[in-house]
Amino acid sequence: MITDIGTNTIYFSEKLEEMFPETANRIFGSLKLLGIEPKLLDCTKDIWARDYMPIQVSSDKFVEFRYDPDYLQGTDKGLRNLKTYPDMVCNKLGLKTEKSDLILDGGNVVKSSDCIILTDKVLKENRHIYTKPELISTLQKTFEVDKVVLIPWDTLELYGHADGMVRFIDNETVLVNKLYEKDTVLVNRLESSGLKCKYLNYKVKKQNKNNWAYINFLQTKDIILLPKLGVDEDEQALKQISDFYPDYADKNRIVQVEMNDIIALGGALNCISWTIKTQIMKIDLFRNKEILEGENPYERKINSLEVYEYIKSHIEFNLELNTWICIDKIFSEIWNSKIGLGGSFYWDEIEAEVLLEFKEHKILLPDNYVKTVVHLILEYIEQIGGILE
Repeated sequence: MITDIGTNTIYFSEKLEEMFPETANRIFGSLKLLGIEPKLLDCTKDIWARDYMPIQVSSDKFVEFRYDPDYLQGTDKGLRNLKTYPDMVCNKLGLKTEKSDLILDGGNVVKSSDCIILTDKVLKENRHIYTKPELISTLQKTFEVDKVVLIPWDTLELYGHADGMVRFIDNETVLVNKLYEKDTVLVNRLESSGLKCKYLNYKVKKQNKNNWAYINFLQTKDIILLPKLGVDEDEQALKQISDFYPDYADKNRIVQVEMNDIIALGGALNCISWTIKTQIMKIDLFRNKEILEGENPYERKINSLEVYEYIKSHIEFNLELNTWICIDKIFSEIWNSKIGLGGSFYWDEIEAEVLLEFKEHKILLPDNYVKTVVHLILEYIEQIGGILE
């Protein structure tokens, strides 16, 4: 299972800028100061990206569960119009997913490398499909974990999400919202699963009703973005999170962001983000070749047919020359217009760009074939050095 600390890429719904422009500017500005460029998701209907986007299990396994929450059902006008269809978002990204019949919200899955924690609302949501033992077994197999811990659903919280209740500090330790310290059933379920509990506590005269939001921070391998309420608990929350996650604090990678307008709706930073692990590649075009005195490295080019022969020797499907010419042309245009010499980019990003161009030009080649070819082009450039003709 890919954990929060294993992720390196942050997405937000395009609706965030539209609906909360000032808060979006604060969030994006904070991330950019930390050297992180967030990305946006198209085809979304609301800002709660964590809930509808697939869960990443490994580098190439994204589980697309059934996103059909009870709080978007019923007869109230407009509810169904707020439902995002994750397959549309993933298609726009060029992301291949594994479909599951599990009914879930992503915000109800808190994960370590070998354990997931959910509220037992998941039992109610899947009661017509699975018995409890069947559901736990299916969750284990789907998300490739040894342990599934079901904690009591706080029914005062409509959505039934675990990410406002607990977060992993490490594989053996869970951070628990102070609200649930005296919930013996919840604590016993965690501890009986071999997990140690630590608690967020606030020593103030009057507790702010929204201080639950601190535990709903955004975490990647590089940063923790922590909600800020503009109240006494802010400083105490920052101090405690810094103590619980010292590797981030030591590098000054914990930052607070004010977002009361979003918190008032029942969610915070983890709720509105989708974090994944992508393979990043810094192209150093000439690192594997000695540049001779007087040589202009920009004149060293890679012949398209050489790349074609390299790809054919590494694939098990037939790649016609005409199809290769189309791929080569599309790839080169994207490379020249969006990346350039020595540029940094994510492998899946350029794969998605090429896939979109293929669909627009109505070129028939399976998505996985296109991704394989693009991967091999990048691999060849990295190994040989040079620039495309």
